[in-house]
Formats: sequence, C-alpha cells, structure tokens
Amino acid sequence: MEKLFRNIFLAAAAAILIFPGLVLAQQVKMKLATVEPGDINSSPALAAAVVFKHEVESRTGDRVKVDVFPGGQLGNERELIEGLRMGTVEMAITSDGPVGGFFEPILVLGIPYAFASTVTAWKVLDGPFGQELMEKMRQSTGIRCLAVTDNGFRHFTNNTRPIKNPADMKGLKIRTMENPSHMAIVKSLGGDPTPISFGELYSALQQKIVDGQENPIAVLYMIKGYEVQKYLTLDGHVYNPSFVWINDKVYEKLDPSTRAIFREAATMASYVKRAGVAVAEATKLEEMAKKGLQVYSPTPVEKEAFKKASQNAVINVIEKKTGKEWITKMFKAIEAAGK
Repeated sequence: MEKLFRNIFLAAAAAILIFPGLVLAQQVKMKLATVEPGDINSSPALAAAVVFKHEVESRTGDRVKVDVFPGGQLGNERELIEGLRMGTVEMAITSDGPVGGFFEPILVLGIPYAFASTVTAWKVLDGPFGQELMEKMRQSTGIRCLAVTDNGFRHFTNNTRPIKNPADMKGLKIRTMENPSHMAIVKSLGGDPTPISFGELYSALQQKIVDGQENPIAVLYMIKGYEVQKYLTLDGHVYNPSFVWINDKVYEKLDPSTRAIFREAATMASYVKRAGVAVAEATKLEEMAKKGLQVYSPTPVEKEAFKKASQNAVINVIEKKTGKEWITKMFKAIEAAGK
C-alpha cells in the first residue's frame, strides 16, 4: 500500500511538471475602490466597478475575486492614489482631481474651456496624447491606467447669487478638489478656492463653510447638491475625466490572458460610466430644477468672458509646474480631434 501511494504521488508530481496548467491557480483577490456613494442607480462609478467585477470574475472562472468598496470606505481620492502607489489599494476609479499632487503633467487636463465637447475630449484622451500621458504617469508613479472614462463638464453652483459673468464670482468661497488647476480657475475669476474632500462636501455646503462648489451634473445630483444650493450656472469650465487605475506591480503579476481580461473589462466599465454620466445629464438637470435649483445657461458672449478671464491665467500656473511641453501637446491633440 505504501509503495502504491508513493507511485501515485510520483505520477502526480510528474504531471504537474509536464502539465502545469492542470494545477488550480491560487485565487487572486483585488480591492476596487471609489469615493462615490454605494447606490448603483445614482453612481456611475459604482455601476462601472460592478460591471468590471462581473466581467473579470466570470471570465476568469472566479480565479480572480474583485471586492468593490464604494463611498470612500478605503479613503478619499488622494488617499486612494497614495494607496495605489504603495500597493495597499490594488485598484480604484477616481477623477484627475488629486493626481496632480503625484504627477504634475496631468494638470493640463484642468485648463478651462479647452475642450469644445465631450466627444472631442474622448478622442484626445483615448488617442495618442492620452496614451502617452498615461504611460508617463505609469513610469513616474507605478500606477497604470486601464481605461479613461468620464465625469462630464464641471459647472458652478452657489447659494449667494446667479453667476452670469466673471464679476459675479467675486468674493464667493467655492469648494474645489485639491487640484491647482481648478483652484487657479476659481481664483482667476475672483472667487476664493477652498479645497474640501468629496466626502465632506455636502456637510460643508449645508453648514455654509463655503458658498458654492463646482462639479458635473451627475455628481451634483448624486450628492443631492440641489438640497443645499440655489443657483447652477452651466458654464462647463473644465472637462472632468475619470480613470480606472491599477497598481502596476499587481498588474504585472497577472498572467497575459488575465491582463487582457482586465483591460477589456476596464474598457467596458469605462463605457458604462460614460453612459451613466450621459443619462444623468439628459435627465437629472430637469429633475433638480423641479426641486428648486435655479439653472442659468451663459450666452456665447458670457462664456467667452469666462474663458478670457481664466484660461491664460491657468495656463501660466500650469506652465510654471510642468513647462510647455504637455500644454502644447494637448492643444495639438485637441486641434487634430476637431478636424
């Protein structure tokens, strides 16, 4: 009997050496974090994360387990980016907001009134410019971008008065992300930029710590900003991308077929988030107006006044931090996308 078991063991060992694929791989576990609330019906980022989880787990036969942590459970966006660098967070979906603190060239995406439309922004960020920018970030930070997605264009809201021209911004305390580009926009228009984390935004507005804020339509609805703000100006001062990130060392440890599944699942997730934002912009604006939010759309002349007051000022701020190279590259990519 002992000899029989020994022969069985030797045969199994030989099979492992000759056919390593016969051995079941140990399950890989991933944490995928967002700061958006845990309501899939109002959170495009959560919807994207759930789709990513489903695609990866189903296509790997549950060899990979993805645990989704919404609502800032693993930290605010800056903390998530830091976690991605250190490897304590394997994956996250965040905006570009805090990334400039770790990779300054990404600040160029915050140049106001640079993108004429969402489609133009997609072409630029999905194309050679976006790919080059993301590869440079991977090299600099160890954070890989699996897919670029969308939050929409950012707009100003406040509780003091309608904002119809730059002069109306004077003296208003406006919450921004911790992003030098966004802060420079508010400052150039005469406002007082006040960085506050996303998780504390609603209470800051409710307690009147700030007069207003700036966010895309989908985000404003998601945080129920219409409950604590009176006026919305659809100025679209900056396009706000979002990204599906992964720690690069974690990614490199995956086998090639699993990496391909991750990339494809991230692309699908990015489309889900883009669609969620588009649906919100098509439906939630009217809903918020019915709840009492006063909406103003600037005329082309008024919008040009906002651009004139802010764009060059912000470019000067960014140029001091990054030089001209990435600014020039982005505007060339925008011009090519426009054609």
